[in-house]
Amino acid sequence: MGIVRRKDMEELKKMVEKVIEEVLEDYEKDEDGKTYTTEGDIVSHIFARLSAPVGDRNIKIHSQVRPFKGEIGKEKVIRDGKWKDQQGKANAGSVVDLAILDMRDRYWKKALEKAIKDQFGEDRSEGSLRYWRILSYPVEAFRVAIEVKIRVRGNKKKILKDVEKLCAIKRESPECLTYMVIADRCAPPNTISDIKEYAERNGIKFYAIFVP
Repeated sequence: MGIVRRKDMEELKKMVEKVIEEVLEDYEKDEDGKTYTTEGDIVSHIFARLSAPVGDRNIKIHSQVRPFKGEIGKEKVIRDGKWKDQQGKANAGSVVDLAILDMRDRYWKKALEKAIKDQFGEDRSEGSLRYWRILSYPVEAFRVAIEVKIRVRGNKKKILKDVEKLCAIKRESPECLTYMVIADRCAPPNTISDIKEYAERNGIKFYAIFVP
């Protein structure tokens, strides 16, 4: 797998978890609730704090990316927490809120090849992109995957699907660090407890401002 050494992964883990903890601490201190009002706010703050320390390595942080597996033209993507055939559409498959990706050539070239295929279909004779949009990355390039939710009430089923998405990534890329982050000051404690138990039982690190 990728960043190569265990020491590198340990350093990455410490860095990511420190940032998640800092953002959730800031969220909790935001007493009037005006700073963090959407999932995008949480995602962008985590992104901003990680982008500088991550940027000087062979890895980059990206948002709204789709993992895929398999050869180009026979890709599988994650839908409903399971790997399924892509079925043609470039935007098919579940999106990961934040991901830290190994950008070495072996993965980057595969991502570009898939983007060309998604834009041109099976006729890839052009050999270049129509526009610069890279939606998908090979799952083996994923070093960190972070899902964020800011609404819990009435949303438990969808959150559990996000946990299953992280599990699907981890099955294919076992060293990938996977995180479920919840920032909802109104979340029912029993629902948080259920999600935490499900996540941790499946090897996903769970964070929330309030954990029963």
